[in-house]
Amino acid sequence: MVVRVESQPVHRETQGHRGIHASLGVVEIGTWKVSDCVEQQPSLPDRPIPVDVDRPNPDTSLIR
Repeated sequence: MVVRVESQPVHRETQGHRGIHASLGVVEIGTWKVSDCVEQQPSLPDRPIPVDVDRPNPDTSLIR
């Protein structure tokens, strides 16, 4: 499983991500607020950061 993170555009408050599974392909596309990451610096003590999933893959039950 790999999570690919996009760079944050200057004019947006969110950052995009894709969850990619080796055999299933893209299993999740979503965003999170950059401010949530900044507030929890340096070690994310209240993890995980809330994530908005825009497109889940219905076959994600296969990897759990």
